[in-house]
Amino acid sequence: MTKWHWYMRGTIYPHRADIGQLGIFKYGKYNLIPITSDLYINEGSRMWWAWDVAQITKLGNAILKQCKTKSGVAKHVNKLIALLSKAIESADIFKQGDLTKLSDKELAGQYQLLYKDNLETHGILNEDVDAFDVVFDNFLQTELRRYVNLAGDKFISVYKDLSTPCHTSYLQQQNYDTAKLYLNSKGQSETVDILHNEYWWTSMGWESMKPHSKGYFMHQVKTMNRVLATRIINDYKKQAALVAKQRRRLLRQYKLPRQFSRWLWVLDKYAYLHDCRKEMQVKTMYAYHLILLETAKRLKIKESDLEWLFHNEVAGLLKGKRLNKKLIADRKISVTSQVTSKKIIINEGNKAHRIKIKSLNLDRKNITLVKGLAVTAGLVHGRALVCQGAKEAISKVKQGDILICPMTLPDYLPAMKMAKAIVTDEGGLTCHAAIIARELGKVCIVGTKEATRVFKTGDLVEVDANRGVIRKL
Repeated sequence: MTKWHWYMRGTIYPHRADIGQLGIFKYGKYNLIPITSDLYINEGSRMWWAWDVAQITKLGNAILKQCKTKSGVAKHVNKLIALLSKAIESADIFKQGDLTKLSDKELAGQYQLLYKDNLETHGILNEDVDAFDVVFDNFLQTELRRYVNLAGDKFISVYKDLSTPCHTSYLQQQNYDTAKLYLNSKGQSETVDILHNEYWWTSMGWESMKPHSKGYFMHQVKTMNRVLATRIINDYKKQAALVAKQRRRLLRQYKLPRQFSRWLWVLDKYAYLHDCRKEMQVKTMYAYHLILLETAKRLKIKESDLEWLFHNEVAGLLKGKRLNKKLIADRKISVTSQVTSKKIIINEGNKAHRIKIKSLNLDRKNITLVKGLAVTAGLVHGRALVCQGAKEAISKVKQGDILICPMTLPDYLPAMKMAKAIVTDEGGLTCHAAIIARELGKVCIVGTKEATRVFKTGDLVEVDANRGVIRKL
């Protein structure tokens, strides 16, 4: 039986997950190590996405082998960036266009064109970045232990400081550009237009297809002043310089070889790829969302119902097929889709539920302490708020709560700002939660694997990011 490495989210509709699975089915076999197995499950308000453990680990190790040399890193990363650019450019066209002017046949054609333009990107990049995260943290810690004779908290502290990526996230870049444009632009309207054109997508995630409006950026500009803008710009520059300086100091202090320094450079590249992947994912999903909205209007069907269909089923509706309402009702209860080397197998209702129970070990463990990767420093106490998705987090997290969730994405940001600390099941050094927590100055531990199963909302917990430990008090 396949052993799965799984991730959990709030509800992610089949239509949003389908492009990733179709990409894996068609292009996964062309990766450094063939990926031919993947499992998607949505039941009620939760979604699980799972990789075959053996395959994703082998791919992660193959990426490390590819990235042993500078030329190997360049070749690998440049290929991924080319795929990203193609998908993002294709998705941007749909936001700028007017789908209402297209005939039904033309709309169906555009749907297929979008699918064609980003299928390879989703099929290669999604698994590549996840595979890197699966293996790199343990690999880098093992490498560091080869060169430094440190133990316990001292090792964790040095490792944490060395492994902070020299990368500016798109959210930090957005704040910097807002401040810079405020100081340099000729008019408020021009500034808002530039910001909206560049960053309209940064509020979206797998669960939310609501982009920033121009009004959002107008508010950002209106509440800006010269003192605040200058401080944002100076802090931005100081932070980047501080991380680089700290890394150089430790490399010299512990006489770490050039190869270790190169692995940190690879880490920086993947921090960048993480952000690019987020942009690609939300922009392509939004393009599909726009097509579904137009399709729903023409067929007089709820767009939320169309989200429960897979790509070929929506394509069939655009060609005149009837909507199967019972199928949608069954999928709202439970739905699974499994990629194999020969086909994609879809199930719904009770059969899908049985597959979930059989495939995933979701039992709560009778323990009170979990460990993870501390990406910031600090020790805090607070009330646990366990969330499965961004919508739940935003609606429930209060100031000072300890946010415990599977993983964070851009739409989690309001909840992350409210939280005293952030704890995730998933993630590594370059994940969204790690990068944003550093920028917000929040205590954060990622990659616990089981925090959302061990703790429950209301528990009083201690988050010790100095040692990477979360315990129930």
